[in-house]
Amino acid sequence: MVAPTHDTSTVRAGETAAWLDALYSRCRPDDGEIVFAGKSKRQWVGHCDTGSGNLARAASQLAGRLDIYAKINLMDWDAIQARSERDGKGRWIVGTKNEVKTVVSFHLDCDAGKNDDYHSREKMLEILNLMPVPPSLIVNSDGDRGGFHSYWILKIPYRIKSDRERQYISQLTGRWQRHLNTLADGKLDATANIDRLLRIVGQPRSNGNSVTCHEYHPDRLYSLRELTLPAIKTETKKPAIRRVDRTVNETRRTCEPQTQPVSEYIDRFGLTVEDLLNQHGYTHLGAGEWLRPGSQSGGKSLKIASQLSRPGINVFSGADPHFDSAKKDGSVGRFHSIDQMFVTLRHDGDWRAAARWCHGQIDRQIYDNTHFSFTTQQGAIA
Repeated sequence: MVAPTHDTSTVRAGETAAWLDALYSRCRPDDGEIVFAGKSKRQWVGHCDTGSGNLARAASQLAGRLDIYAKINLMDWDAIQARSERDGKGRWIVGTKNEVKTVVSFHLDCDAGKNDDYHSREKMLEILNLMPVPPSLIVNSDGDRGGFHSYWILKIPYRIKSDRERQYISQLTGRWQRHLNTLADGKLDATANIDRLLRIVGQPRSNGNSVTCHEYHPDRLYSLRELTLPAIKTETKKPAIRRVDRTVNETRRTCEPQTQPVSEYIDRFGLTVEDLLNQHGYTHLGAGEWLRPGSQSGGKSLKIASQLSRPGINVFSGADPHFDSAKKDGSVGRFHSIDQMFVTLRHDGDWRAAARWCHGQIDRQIYDNTHFSFTTQQGAIA
C-alpha cells in the first residue's frame, strides 16, 4: 500500500502504476498500446502494451519526468508506425482517432478554480455527480487548486472493429461531453475526442504542481449502454449518422459486446460454432457441412458460414429441431450467428437470461484481476 505522500520518485511511480492499473487491468495485450507524448503533445516518447509487467515498468520509467501525457484509449501502434514511415514524420506522430483500437473510458478535462470564468472546484465536483452516472476516477490535473480530469471507466474495454463503430463511439463521447457542458453552463473544455491525451497521475508539472488522484471508486465500472445518451437533433438530421446508429442497433448482438455480453463471452472464452454443434447432437460431414440430430436422409442439414464478421451457420433443413431454414424470400439457407446459436441452444432463446449469465461469467473473470490500491490526498484506498 502506498504511503500518502508525493515527495519521492518511488511513491510517484507507485501512483502512476495504480492509475495505469485502474484504466488498463481489464485489457488484453492485443487490445492495443498506450502511447506517451511529451509537452508538445505531438512528439512520441514511448509506448507499451498492457501485457504482464509492462504497466509497472512504464510507471518506473516515467517517474520524475515532467509534463508527460498519455493517449488514454489504446492505440494501434502498427498503424501509427506505418503512417509515420509513409509520411516521414519520425517521432512526431502519436496517433489520431482513426488509430484508436480499444476504448477503455470516457474521459473529460474539467477546468475549475482558475478565475471567475470557471466554476470553483467544489462546484465542479457537484456537477460531475449530477451526470447520469458518477465518475469512476477524478484526477487533480494541476495540484489541489486546479481543475480535474474525470473518467468513466468501462467494465469491459470496447474493441473497435470498423469505421462505423468508431464513428458511433465518437458520437457517444461527444454526447457525454455536451451533457456535462450543459450542466456546467458552458464552462467546460469542449473536447471529447476518443484519441484524447491527458496528464499522467503521479507526474510532476513544470509549474511545480503534481497530477494526483482526487478520488477513485473501483466499483464504478460501466457498460457502454450506461454511458449512452440520446442523439441530439443536429445528429439525427444527418443521414450518415442515422445510418450509423441504425446499423449498430441492428447488429448490436454481434458487434457491441458491452451492451450484449453474449458476444463478449463467446469471444473471451473462445467458444466456436463447432463446439455448439458437437454439444447438441449434430454430426460433422466434412467441408463445414453438418447433419441435424435425428436425420434419416444423411444429406447436409446446415453449413458453417459467416456474416458481419461473425461466424454462424446457414440452415437448409426444414426439419432442424432448433433453427429455422427459411429466408425472408422463401428460399432455404437462413443464417444464424454464433450468438443466436448460443442463446437458442443453451438458453432456450431467452436473450435476457443469456445476457445475465454471460455477464456474470465475464465479471468473475475480470474481477479476479482487479484488486489494487490507489493513493489519494487522504491516503490509500484498498
